[in-house]
Amino acid sequence: MAKGFDYAYGDRVLVRLPLAAASADIEVGDTIKAAGNYYRDVNTLSDSTVGVAVEKVTSPTSDGGATVLVNVSEQAYYRVNVGAGTLATTMQLKSCDIAASGDAISVSASATDNVLIHDVDLDDNSCIVSLIMATYGGVV
Repeated sequence: MAKGFDYAYGDRVLVRLPLAAASADIEVGDTIKAAGNYYRDVNTLSDSTVGVAVEKVTSPTSDGGATVLVNVSEQAYYRVNVGAGTLATTMQLKSCDIAASGDAISVSASATDNVLIHDVDLDDNSCIVSLIMATYGGVV
């Protein structure tokens, strides 16, 4: 299986986002997070994501010096490997976090819960997932 969040099917909503200088090089399938007024690769366990990169981009030398095309649709489905934890069929329709690498999921973390597991494949330790972009809080 390909590394990262490998697009499987579903609607795509593509937006071009400016990268922060602190970002690593972006590969297709990397998850992207907000970093102030810019965006960068997910690089910490349980980071919240805004979407999945659909193009390869070299890290800019200055904030906004490069942009990346990102799929921000919650209706897109991806095949992704498990980077941390032990996958079980009971995890279908449960949420989990993105692993520290940003290109896998952690089924042993549930802080941001922005990945929804739809199906599991125990043979290759992978899942079909979608991303949950927003968590809504109350007004009080």
